[in-house]
Amino acid sequence: MAAYSRISDFREVLSLFREMEEVNVKPNESVLVSALTACAHIGALAQGLWIPSYAKRCKFDSNHILVTALVDMFSKCGCVGLALSVFEGITDKSSRAWNAIISGVAMNGDALKSLQLFDEMVLSGIQPT
Repeated sequence: MAAYSRISDFREVLSLFREMEEVNVKPNESVLVSALTACAHIGALAQGLWIPSYAKRCKFDSNHILVTALVDMFSKCGCVGLALSVFEGITDKSSRAWNAIISGVAMNGDALKSLQLFDEMVLSGIQPT
């Protein structure tokens, strides 16, 4: 899945993900991140929606990379409210999480909110990258 993701074949990533489900192979955190990334790139919101509940059941929901991928997926699929909700739930926000929400909000046309988030990031002590 990671190899297909690197060459931007996101449909194949999701195809492999579905195949894993069909043969009852439980995805780990890396697989879920790959699937979320693929969903984000092709706008497959419906396929990405079940991942947060699965991650919570498996206690993966505290994984910063996975949560940041979720923020990115929601943003890229136009669900800014969900992206903001997930972002606000992150207790220890990394520069990657800040970047995901700032760019996601801006990409969806709210320049003022993205600038406000940038200011919040700086005030929280995170240096822009």
